[in-house]
Parts: sequence; structure tokens; C-alpha cells
Amino acid sequence: MLNAIPRSLSKLGDFAGRDGRRLFWPYAILVFLLAFIGIAVAMNLAMMGLLTGTADMPNIPLMIGGVGGVVLAAAALLAAAVTRRLHDTGRPGYWGLPPVVFLLIGLTLFPVLMNRVLNDANPPMALFFGLFLNNLLYIASLIGLVVLLLLDGAKTANRYGSPSN
Repeated sequence: MLNAIPRSLSKLGDFAGRDGRRLFWPYAILVFLLAFIGIAVAMNLAMMGLLTGTADMPNIPLMIGGVGGVVLAAAALLAAAVTRRLHDTGRPGYWGLPPVVFLLIGLTLFPVLMNRVLNDANPPMALFFGLFLNNLLYIASLIGLVVLLLLDGAKTANRYGSPSN
């Protein structure tokens, strides 16, 4: 288990093969913790003007860009590991794509919505509800993916290779 993180880091671009739960979860938890720290730093930087009294509003572009960048970096760091973990359960790696699609839609539409809310007297409610529905679908697909990642891997070799513990 102690070698799981260095092993996963050494296989960042390797989408082939299999990873058991004991190899995947320590690495995934580390990436999530680093992402939360990165998001906290981005939010603090965006709020700095409010905290110092030099601004009336947070720096929205910095906040959206910082949080979006951290989230995209975390997704990139997890992509190959998630694919190998899905392979361990006998599923193709593209089963991990739905949350990514909804995430990209949300990261694209949220700045548009914020810009319209800040600059329009009548912000578009259809965009708000569309983004809300997208976020619900994102959460549902992410929960589904986590359930798949928690499942036992195949005990014997499958089309993706032999089990790796």
C-alpha cells in the first residue's frame, strides 16, 4: 500500500492494464486532498481584496479560473488511474467519461452565467436551470463512477490483463 502513490505517479499516462483497490484509493485520496488544498488557495486569493478591504467583491475571474484549473488538473491526474481501476472490474475506461463531460459543461457554462448575473438586470433563468440540471447529472454520474471504483476486481485475468494488487 505504501508504494501505491509512487507507482500511480509513475504511470500517469498509462491507460493500459489493471489496478486493484489497494493501488487506486491511496493515490485517489491524495489527489483529492491536494485538489481541496488547491481550491482553498484559489478561493483565498480571489477573496484577498475583500479581506484586505481593497475591493468590494471577490475577483470572480481568478476564482473561476483557479478552481477550474485545479479541478481539471485533478481530473487529468486521475484519468489513467480510474481507467486502470475500471479495467480491473472488467469495464472499459470510457465508463469514466460521463462525469468529465458534465464537469466540462459546468466549467464552461458557469463563467457565462456569472458574467450574465453580474452584468444583466435580467439574468437568464433558463441558463441557471440548465446549469443546475447539469450539476445534478454530474453528481449522479460521479456517484455511479465511485460505486464502480469501489467494486471488487476480477480475481482472474480478464481482457485487460492479470490482477495487480
